[in-house]
Amino acid sequence: MEIKLSAVDLYKVSNIPVYKEDRVRNKAYISYGEDNRWNFYLYGLYKDVATLSTLINGSSDYVVGNGVEDDYEVNSKGMMMSDLIKKCAFDRFLYGGFAIQVIRDYVGRVSELYYIPFGYLRSNEDNTEFWYSKEWDVWSPKTVKYPVFKVDSNDPASIYYFKGIADSTYPICPFNGAIISCEIERKINKFHLNEISNNFSGNTVINFNNGQPNDEQKAEIERLVNAKFSGEENTGRVLISYNDSKDNEVTISKLAEDGLDDRYKDLAERSRDQIFTAFRATSSLFGLPTSTGFNAEEYKGQFEIFNRTVITPIQKEIKKSIKKITDKDIKIIPFSLQYD
Repeated sequence: MEIKLSAVDLYKVSNIPVYKEDRVRNKAYISYGEDNRWNFYLYGLYKDVATLSTLINGSSDYVVGNGVEDDYEVNSKGMMMSDLIKKCAFDRFLYGGFAIQVIRDYVGRVSELYYIPFGYLRSNEDNTEFWYSKEWDVWSPKTVKYPVFKVDSNDPASIYYFKGIADSTYPICPFNGAIISCEIERKINKFHLNEISNNFSGNTVINFNNGQPNDEQKAEIERLVNAKFSGEENTGRVLISYNDSKDNEVTISKLAEDGLDDRYKDLAERSRDQIFTAFRATSSLFGLPTSTGFNAEEYKGQFEIFNRTVITPIQKEIKKSIKKITDKDIKIIPFSLQYD
């Protein structure tokens, strides 16, 4: 007896862009990511991945604490210093850096500070010039050029740019090591959405045992079955079949379960743990339930560590930046559960 075996190559698809910094042809700025759209990709993860958005939003709240002592307006649009700090913290957790537009008055004094979304900026290699645009996802974006902020400069408008200790033109994403975990969580959510939307069709076979209809009839049968039994609103509906005889009855076969639900549940938990690890955080710090419930003393102990290792260093970065721009010391009121 001759036996032949063959293996089917798996078809792999990855929509994860590659982070890469390159010179853009005929432009002075460096691309932010392989296609100059890295900021859009990171923001897309923030919108789609619940664990990530919870961590970024919650961490930003922790940074601004219970507010700023002697809070004041930083620009003519009424933005408060506490608002500016929170927005800078948000970008710091999402992109790894933040930016502030500095406006000087007619005698060269710093008069206003504006938050600049970090993802809207592109920089030259040594971070001395910046280009602002909301349209980096189009072929030829309209940009506005700004110089870097200098204490002894009289530029009417400039950009204070923070990227931490990164040697590259742009900062490294803080959760870079957990990006694949974020993708896994996003794709698992889509899997469950498709399971609901395609209910009764993905793992069920309906056999019509009364001959072969033509293509037009097949299409109409498929349309009617999908219309009546697919989708979250049609789950649990009863199928009624009218047959000429027992020989022509409709048979419905349920495909064997492959255990994907359980496997995806374990994978989702593992991915969520890795995202929290990237932020050096625990789920209880962000109001997520644990097996032991909420314990105030346990929370305080975890927060002390998280505050010391993550929140306080970022607060220092932002306060030091504002001090350099305005020559003013900012005092952030520490976060407390007893907020008045």
